[in-house]
Amino acid sequence: MSDNNQIQCKFWAKLVKDKGLNFRIANLPNADNFQIHLFAAMAQQEREFISLRTKSALREWKAKNPNKKLGNPNIASINKKRKYKARQFASTISTVIMPLRNRGMTYQQIANTLNDMKMTTPKGCKFYPSQVKNVISKALSDLAKKKREDLIKHRRDKFLSLGQQGLAS
Repeated sequence: MSDNNQIQCKFWAKLVKDKGLNFRIANLPNADNFQIHLFAAMAQQEREFISLRTKSALREWKAKNPNKKLGNPNIASINKKRKYKARQFASTISTVIMPLRNRGMTYQQIANTLNDMKMTTPKGCKFYPSQVKNVISKALSDLAKKKREDLIKHRRDKFLSLGQQGLAS
């Protein structure tokens, strides 16, 4: 049993032993703490068996297919394109979202406003608060990155101008 699994098993055992807690399971409303503990142990063992079967199947597949790799070989370029499109969309829509957030609107209120304006996500779906939060996070991240780049450029230019002044004298 792995360390994490042992910790989980000990955690459930401790909960079941706690006299102040009375567990009820929807599928087994009459189960007592012993049965719950037993089912938890069996579930843990099944997770172990699934892990072993998966690892074994992967080993067999790799042995039969030594020149092949699992997964999409183009995933890096696909993800790069997705991230680029997401950033592009976020920078476009952030011009609408940021002023609303600066007015004190919640993510839910902003999502509702965007949906009322018939704006959609890149996939044509309606907005949810988590998407608004992600756009704001990207916008703030890009803003911070731009400020850092501007500061570095300013310091570099200042350093170069000081160097040129020293050469002139």
